[in-house]
Amino acid sequence: MEPRGRPWALLLAVALLGAPLPTLAQGEAEEAVDLGPDVRVAEGIRLYESAELSEAKAVLTRALEEGGLSADDSTQARKYLAASLLADGDLAGARAVLVELFQANAEATVSPDVFVPALVTLAGEAKLEVDADRAAKDPPPVEDPPIAAPDPDTDTETG
Repeated sequence: MEPRGRPWALLLAVALLGAPLPTLAQGEAEEAVDLGPDVRVAEGIRLYESAELSEAKAVLTRALEEGGLSADDSTQARKYLAASLLADGDLAGARAVLVELFQANAEATVSPDVFVPALVTLAGEAKLEVDADRAAKDPPPVEDPPIAAPDPDTDTETG
């Protein structure tokens, strides 16, 4: 006797309802799957948000020095390092990190929805400084003035 129903429908329903998918072996996971933000940067952000400023500064500084960060992770690390420095009273250090941020990524922004107004203001000043330095190093091309056509009244050649 043949079984009733549709076993494939049950399998499809289980799959669509979020049954766990087979996982990759430990070594394969790092090669095959994008693991998202760098764990060092995520930890630095967590420490900043927990007001563990010294630890946040150390973790974020080390992540930037060790390298290997994506452009997005590097941008995030610099924003939160600057925020940690500013919150710890190091205005000059925060400004220097923000200058580095805008030198590395001219399109970076420091959101007032995420960061305190003092950091947003400092970021605006740092961006202006970097933009001015860029403009001074790479001035716009100067166009040659147009060459005037010879004046027919002063033409000395006769023919």
